[in-house]
Amino acid sequence: MSPPRALTFRVYGKPLPLKRPRFSRHRVFDPSAGDKRAWLHLARPFLPAQPLRGPLSVQAVYAMPRPKSHFRQGRFRHLLRPQAPAMHQSVPDVDNLLKFSLDAMNTYFYGDDKQIVSVLARKTYAEAPNNQPYTEIRLEEVPPL
Repeated sequence: MSPPRALTFRVYGKPLPLKRPRFSRHRVFDPSAGDKRAWLHLARPFLPAQPLRGPLSVQAVYAMPRPKSHFRQGRFRHLLRPQAPAMHQSVPDVDNLLKFSLDAMNTYFYGDDKQIVSVLARKTYAEAPNNQPYTEIRLEEVPPL
């Protein structure tokens, strides 16, 4: 039996939530479609040769940019204030961030999102010195019991 395949990658850019679909009389419009294409373009170097098959586990980390108010001023402006929070606790919601990532990867990284049997998602702030936001995803095949 071969070891389970795993794929870990990081896409730089502010994590985006999934926007709600819009409805008209005759069609359904996905307002996130353009954002999904742009995100997938950034993730293209990490695409597997073939979409992953079988049950999958997903781990996601969403690093949001820190606001200026979290940093000190003057010559110490690159340092965080002592009272700056460690975890991101405001909008967007972590479940909407996860929905966006999973929808964007659907059919490209794995066959269908019904394959996902386990999810762990976390929302935090980007590292202080460069403050560059990113989305980090780990897809792993779940071995049978």
